[in-house]
Amino acid sequence: MKLRTQITLFLLLLGLTPLLMSFVINVPLVFDKLESFYHDAYLEKLRTDFHDLDQHITRRQEMVRLFAKLPEPGIAHTAENKHEPGNDRLARERTAYTDWANRVLFDQLDITQVIFINNEGKVSFSLDRDYQTGLLKTGNQEPDLPGMDFLSAGMKLAPGAVLTSPIRFHTRTENSDLRRFMTLSFVSPLYTRSSQDGATRLLGLVLFNLDVGGLAHVYNGIYWVQNNGEYLTYRQDNVPASTAFRDFPGLDKLFAKGELALWEKGGQQIFWLPLFSTQDSGPLWVGRSVDPSPLTAFTRTLEFRVGTIIAILVLVIIVIARAIAIRMERVSQDLKNGIADVLEREQAASFSWQRPEELRNLGNSLTRLCERHIEDARALRIHADELEISNRYKSEFLANVSHELRTPLNSILLLSKLLAGNGDRLSPEQLQQAQVIHSAGKDLRALIDTILDLSRIEAGEAALKPGQVDLAGLLNELTALMRPQFEEKGLTLTLEIDTDLPSSIETDAEKLRQILTNFLSNALKFTEQGGATLRLARSTGAMAEQRPLAISVSDSGIGIASDKQALVFEAFKQVDGSTSRRYGGTGLGLTISRELARLIDAHIDIHSDEQQGSTFTLLLPLTLDAGSTRYGSGAVPAAEPSGEMAAGAIAEADIPEADYGGRRVLVVDDDLRNLLALTPLLEGWGIEVLAAGNGHEALEALQHDDESFDLVLLDLMMPEMDGYETLREMRAVTDLEKLPVVVLTARVAEEDRERALALGADGFLSKPVEVAELKRELDRLLGSGSTRAAAREEQA
Repeated sequence: MKLRTQITLFLLLLGLTPLLMSFVINVPLVFDKLESFYHDAYLEKLRTDFHDLDQHITRRQEMVRLFAKLPEPGIAHTAENKHEPGNDRLARERTAYTDWANRVLFDQLDITQVIFINNEGKVSFSLDRDYQTGLLKTGNQEPDLPGMDFLSAGMKLAPGAVLTSPIRFHTRTENSDLRRFMTLSFVSPLYTRSSQDGATRLLGLVLFNLDVGGLAHVYNGIYWVQNNGEYLTYRQDNVPASTAFRDFPGLDKLFAKGELALWEKGGQQIFWLPLFSTQDSGPLWVGRSVDPSPLTAFTRTLEFRVGTIIAILVLVIIVIARAIAIRMERVSQDLKNGIADVLEREQAASFSWQRPEELRNLGNSLTRLCERHIEDARALRIHADELEISNRYKSEFLANVSHELRTPLNSILLLSKLLAGNGDRLSPEQLQQAQVIHSAGKDLRALIDTILDLSRIEAGEAALKPGQVDLAGLLNELTALMRPQFEEKGLTLTLEIDTDLPSSIETDAEKLRQILTNFLSNALKFTEQGGATLRLARSTGAMAEQRPLAISVSDSGIGIASDKQALVFEAFKQVDGSTSRRYGGTGLGLTISRELARLIDAHIDIHSDEQQGSTFTLLLPLTLDAGSTRYGSGAVPAAEPSGEMAAGAIAEADIPEADYGGRRVLVVDDDLRNLLALTPLLEGWGIEVLAAGNGHEALEALQHDDESFDLVLLDLMMPEMDGYETLREMRAVTDLEKLPVVVLTARVAEEDRERALALGADGFLSKPVEVAELKRELDRLLGSGSTRAAAREEQA
């Protein structure tokens, strides 16, 4: 997805999300409020429709109060404590009272009964509405009383108070008495005041029965429903076959709540209001349909307008987002091209953004940064070229130093060995001096090798040769090699190998051997009493998972103080000066061991206390990580020998006997000292030696000498024609293609060895030459001289 598209989508999301959320949250609320206001208006209209009903009931209550103040004559005489008049007189008075009641209530035909009840709860007088004449008459109907609880409550009212009863339904009313189908009663107490003490006394009650069964006809468009779901009808009406619960599903649940409710289904809305309470049937409900069409039309108009506004806003946001995205894409493209110019073409980039101010400042800063980067890159390239030249000079210097140091050392070591080998011709003092010369030369050679090899390791020129290594075999071999030196010093060397360990691991055997040899050499050097233990076990601690094997060397030597332990791994440093003076050494052994351990993905731990001995532990992985392999010269350091070890080696390593039966060997070397050192050694082995000072002389001798040569010892560093060119020329001559050639040189780098072998050399020996190694090469290429020497001794 392009950056422009991503930015556009992001800005759209950023701009539209609040808008859509506002629409989703607020618009439904607005519609709900509108609907609520609309319903409130309908409800108010419903209440207005029933306002005249409230007034009607209020007027009837006023009539009740009037009759309570002017009770019928029988109760009135009782109130005045008069003797009850005769029947004729009371009848005349009640007739007159009836006429007065008809004049007062002539237009209030819904008042069906006026009943007077004395304070004992008995009916003393009643007036009933004649449905034929519409007049109130005495005794036409049985008094319709609402119940004693209601009457008792009326007896407790204050003067002038009116109590309204629940509506009573008379389902068994005769057809001629339809107006008693649904009755509402009003009751008010009758009180009188004593003329003697002024106290009020309850005489009884006046009760009005109102016919309210005609409400369903008076209020058109309104549903009148009883609490059981039946419609309110006169018996003379056609009774509906259905009920409200069936016509309006779910209405029964609304009625069960007993409060104002809105019924909705299929677009139809009806308000249901519990208007009256009934005596035995619960509330009487009225329902008013709500016409939703005005609200629906308004809602659709509002939705259209809101949608139009949102569409316009979305379009504006899209245009703005696209403009910003194009702007940002242009900026990113300028930035991409500018960085490409700087990194790939090394050209200074200019970012000329103008608006806004922050972007202009950023462009100016990036322009300066690019210019600075170009300058720094050029300076670094020049410096890198200089470093490459310097490194090449360093390599050449190391090679030259190695050659110049090893060449005289070769003569010193060979001649001193020859002298030590002719011990019967020297006095004991001269023999000791020859041994000291040879020992000092070997120490000097070891020091030179160590310093040069450390330089190669630090330069990353050491190479790994991974392979499967038999740990038990390697440790046994090391123990056998080092034990004589420990025993010579009066020390013990013990090997311990735990069970249930892998038989082999993948690592570089030579580098592992050198690390352990350095550990053992240090243990030998710094231990005066006791001995050392070489142990193979499983590792423990934080590195156990990555490096599960541990090879440790523990000794009982002088130990190392905890604050000085870090120094032992630094080049040319020892714990203190007295250590160097007393035990000798350069302080490079553990430094090289640490670097070699890094090459094979191992780790070295040290645990030591002063005068308590030391334990050096090498933690090894089971397999060698391919990423750890480095390529380079492949030269690796040998263990740093001590003076005693070297001296002892001279005493034991006499010149071996050999007889090569007059084989002819051409020694090619420009250094006379090497020729003087090698010639007597080779002649002592029965070899006829011919010398050449450079490659031209060697080729001339090989091609024009009367007798052929059996082998050539060839130096590499020679004037006019070096050893490489000489070897190349030799292999180009048919007669010399298979002539054995052993390179004998002070150049010990791996690339020198590989180059010589690639040009056709059969062997490669480094100066100073070890006599035993030289003899092994001669035996390999000329046949065993030791066998012939032994045969000659037997013949003698």
